[in-house]
Amino acid sequence: MIIALVTKSPIYVLYVFGLYACIQLIDNNYIVPKIVGSKVKLNALVSIIAGDRGGCLMGIPGMFLSIPLIAVLKVILDRIEPLKPWGFLLGIPCRHHKKLPCERSPASEPAQKCE
Repeated sequence: MIIALVTKSPIYVLYVFGLYACIQLIDNNYIVPKIVGSKVKLNALVSIIAGDRGGCLMGIPGMFLSIPLIAVLKVILDRIEPLKPWGFLLGIPCRHHKKLPCERSPASEPAQKCE
């Protein structure tokens, strides 16, 4: 916007601001929750908040990196028993995850020790 203000008339600042707001609206409300959030099984609201906060912290790269980071955090929270409610808040529980060899399943013999 500063470049538009310095090189063109002040009306171009409004054009740049409007274009930026429109791109931000489309990205945060449609692209992130519908496409990216559904693939990593994150809650749509969590996807929107993560994209917004990532954009505030690091700009456009932060918007793209925030969803994978939240997805990794969700997997970690889903694997730690006391933190499973937090993982549930971040998104849909994944039923297709393979169990680790050290996890206990109800119908099997006692679990092996994790090393």
